This record gives sequence, C-alpha cells and structure tokens, in this order.
Amino acid sequence: MSTLDDELVNDALTAEAIRSLSNESSIYLIHDPSDIRKPYSTKAEKLGKVRDLKNNIINGYSTYNVIAITPSSKSVHLISHESYSNKDPKFLKAELVRKVESNNLKEDQAYLKEVHDSGDWHNKKTLTKDRVQTVSANLKKTNKLQNITHIMDREFDDDEYFSTIALQGDDFVIRAKKSRSVDDTMDSKAKKTRLIDSSFPNQYIHKLQKVRFKKTCYQDANLLVEWQECLNYTAVKITAKTRDGKEIFANPMLLITNKSVATAERALLIYQIYLKRSRIETVFKFLKEGLGWEDMQLRNFLGIQRLLSFCFFIAAYLYKIGD
Repeated sequence: MSTLDDELVNDALTAEAIRSLSNESSIYLIHDPSDIRKPYSTKAEKLGKVRDLKNNIINGYSTYNVIAITPSSKSVHLISHESYSNKDPKFLKAELVRKVESNNLKEDQAYLKEVHDSGDWHNKKTLTKDRVQTVSANLKKTNKLQNITHIMDREFDDDEYFSTIALQGDDFVIRAKKSRSVDDTMDSKAKKTRLIDSSFPNQYIHKLQKVRFKKTCYQDANLLVEWQECLNYTAVKITAKTRDGKEIFANPMLLITNKSVATAERALLIYQIYLKRSRIETVFKFLKEGLGWEDMQLRNFLGIQRLLSFCFFIAAYLYKIGD
C-alpha cells in the first residue's frame, strides 16, 4: 500500500469506467463530498474540521468523490476519490484566495501570498473544477458523442460551476440554495427576490400513489412541477403535497439545469435525474459501515489518504462483482 495513492486509484478506476461505459450514449456523473469524522482524534497529522450529523464542528478529514451511473442500468461505477484536510498549509479557503488576489491580507497572513503564488495550493473549488473537467474529458476519450450530466447538491450552487460544465459541452442538474435570487426582480425595498419565492409561469401536477417522509406514508400525493427560464439556464421547482393540498416538506426543491426543458415531461425528468444523487449516499454508507472508512487509527496524513483510497478501490471492485 506504500505506493497506492489517490492518483493511481483514480487512473485505474477511470480506465475501468472507460472500458465499461464506452458504448453508453448517456452517463450521469454524481459528485459529492463526504466527511471522515474523527471526533476523538487529537494527534493525527493535519487534522481538519468537519461537521457531524448534528451540524457540530468536530475533528476530521474531507473527501471528494465521483461515481457514474447510466439511465438504463442499476450498475454503479466508482470513478474518482480525493481526500484532503482544510488544515493543510496548502489548503486556501476561497475567501483567503480573494484576499490574496485583492492584496487585502493582514500582517500575520502575509505568508499566504507565497503559498498562493507558488501555484501549489488547493481548496474545494479547485478540486471540484478539476474533477468536473478531468473525469468528463477521460470518459470522452473513446466516445466524444457521449452526453454527460453532472448531478450535484446545493453546496455546488455556483455560477462558476455552471459555466465550467456548460463550456465543456456537458449538462448539469444542480440543486439550488434557498437564497438563490432572481437578478432582475426586486421587491418594494429593492432587495433581490428569492427564486424559490417567485412565480413560475409553467406548471404541471404529477400524481403519486405514495410518498414516504420521516416514517410517514402519504397516500395519493401530488407533485407540483414548475419551471421557467432563469439566469441563462432553467429552474425547476418541485413541491410535494398531500391529497388535501398541504405541503409535505418544509420547502420546495429548487433545481437548476442547462438541459432543454420545454415540456412538463422534461421538467419532471430533471427532478427524476436529481433523485439519482441518492446512489452516492448508498456508496458512502457502504464505505463507512462495511469497510470502516472512519475507523482507521493512523496518525500519518499520507497513510490516512492511502487507506481511504484503498477502501474506495476495494468498494469499486465489490460493486463491480456485486451483480
């Protein structure tokens, strides 16, 4: 394991994915981070900060992962894994990068300019953009006509990600934050109106036999599917309601996509595509509960990275032979 690292694992998994998926016309790439929670660790090298299930700040490490699925198959392909620490000296938070580039550092932060200027630094945004570009480019090496859709959660609601994906000829379905606004709409106090609160011109009611939420089953539920063009893309809003018209969830789901949405069926499809993001949550559950992703007792950061990569590689193999 002394020579096994993220890069070698990713190369091997990408090669297998290319072989398995080269004839597929459509591929969904699901991107998602997963925290490695080590609440009782104190002496591990480069121990960072993450959130526990109750949203408390605890010790741990961060990972960025990509899996691939297709619309027509239940198979899961683990493609890319990277682990990192936000306490690594080479990790520069986005706000620090902005301060460096605007020459707005405090005296005790002067060393950050040297780190930045070296080019040998990273953060979540650089990792995300690299994975979005590299994984897509590798898959297209054998089939340039493949339609690739990137599925991502709310933390990736960022215009920079939208443009990066669109410019490379791919599609995306990304869940939007509640705070996303409609730029050209203001209220009486000249504040930006939240997109989630705006009126959507296109609506469709989709009937559901049942919806399960927090151990409650709602019979004969309805999905209010709404869509409109917004910010050069299309926004799709989904509101789940009981047969009596009461909303099941606290807030509607808001999705942003660059896919064409001209009909109710297409709007509903965007929602169905996003729901496939749950497949990566199942992978994380297996990695943590089945392979002990959070149970390692190593203190050396490089050793921790290699062990996490090794588990990801084994999980990819087990998913491969699982059928």
